[in-house]
Amino acid sequence: MIYFKKILILFLSLQSLGSNLSMSYNIELIIFENKNVETKEIFEKEFKIEVDEVLKFREVDLFYNKNSFNIKNKESFFTKLFADLNINRDVLNKESVDKKTSNPKEWFRKKSNLTILKKYETSLINSNNYKHLESLSWKQNIPSENFSKFLEYENQNKKYGFLIKLYKGRFLHVDLKAYLGTLPNKKLFKSDYTETYIDSFSYRQLNVENKNQDIKITLNEKNDYAKLNIDDSQTIYDKKSDVEVKIYIDEKRRVFNNDVHYFDHPRFGVILHISEDT
Repeated sequence: MIYFKKILILFLSLQSLGSNLSMSYNIELIIFENKNVETKEIFEKEFKIEVDEVLKFREVDLFYNKNSFNIKNKESFFTKLFADLNINRDVLNKESVDKKTSNPKEWFRKKSNLTILKKYETSLINSNNYKHLESLSWKQNIPSENFSKFLEYENQNKKYGFLIKLYKGRFLHVDLKAYLGTLPNKKLFKSDYTETYIDSFSYRQLNVENKNQDIKITLNEKNDYAKLNIDDSQTIYDKKSDVEVKIYIDEKRRVFNNDVHYFDHPRFGVILHISEDT
C-alpha cells in the first residue's frame, strides 16, 4: 500500500511538469586513481552523506523458453508459420511511433562500454601515472532537483564508489559524491527507490501491445518463459575495511550537454560526460 501511494503521488506531481521529464540521457563515467600522489595534505574530515532513498543500477533479467526443450514431432515449421500468419495492414499504415520517445525500463542499466570517453579510458589504462578503476555508462532521465534522486554505486572489491544526482533548473546540474574506500554503514540508505522511480514514469511509455493488438503472428505453440537465475556475484566484503571514508570528492556544479567534465582530488579523479539520447 505504501509503495502504491509513493507511485501515485510522484505520478501526479510529474504530470504537471512537462513531457521532457521522460527524455533519456546517455551518461558515461570513468573513475581512476593517482599512482604518484604528491601532496602533504592530511585528509581528516570524514565523508558524511545525508541521503534518504537512493537509486541503484538495475540488473537485466534473462529468460528462456521452456517449450524449446520440449521437442515434439509436429507439422513442419514453415507450414505452421504461414498457417498462423495474420497481419492487419491497416494497422501497419497508421502513423509511425515517435522514435524519440524513451523507455524508462532502459534506465539505470549499467554497462562498461564507452563512446565519447573511450579515448580517455584508453589513455588511463596505458598510463604509468594513473590506475584505471572502472568505466560505466547508462541511460537515465534528468528531472528537476525536487524529483531527482542520488544513484548509488560501490565496488567493494576495489574499494571505491560514488553517488551522483543529475537535475535541471534553468540549467543542467550535477551533485557528485565519489570516494575511495567502502562506506562503513550500508544501512545508511533507507531503501532502494529504483523500481518506484521507474514505475512513476511508466505512463510515458508507448503501449506497443495495444497499438499492435490487431496484428497476430503465431509461430508454433505459445512461448512459456521462465526466469533464468544466474548468480555471477563475486563480491568479497571485508568487514575490517569498514573504516571512516576520508578520501572523497563532494561537489555540485553546473554542467553542459555534450561537454566532458573532470572532478579531481589529489588521490583520484572522475571524468563525466552527459548527452541527450537522440
